[in-house]
Amino acid sequence: MSDEPTGALTPTGEPSPVGDNPDDTALLPRTVETEQRRIDIQKQRAEVALRVVEAADAADKRQYDYGVKQLESNERIAKARLSLAAYIAIGMAVTIVVLFSTVFGILVFGSDQQADRVQGILPWIFAALGGGGLFYAVQCGLRWLIGAG
Repeated sequence: MSDEPTGALTPTGEPSPVGDNPDDTALLPRTVETEQRRIDIQKQRAEVALRVVEAADAADKRQYDYGVKQLESNERIAKARLSLAAYIAIGMAVTIVVLFSTVFGILVFGSDQQADRVQGILPWIFAALGGGGLFYAVQCGLRWLIGAG
């Protein structure tokens, strides 16, 4: 006789699922096959989860790249507007300097008729400058070009 008990009981008092029963040996290959399928399914789930994480990372990278390009584009546009505003301001300053130089040149070096005409225009020019209308218009225009207001 062998020392192994047949029909051994588990701690709960039920018969052991694996024993000397011939049906138990027939269940073993199916159990192994079922367990192998379960492991394969777990592997597939892990692969799918990895692909989801990779896709999310790729989407985040695309979003980041888009944001960086948008910021670079906005910076280029702001620099272009500032450059344009600077060119306009320089152009207006040069125009004003040339205008005043011409006006005072005519007053000093021009004929009496030219000097009388310039003296008739000067009150209008100084009224516009004194009222600040010209400077206010230039300031508003530059702010509009720069985008600060």
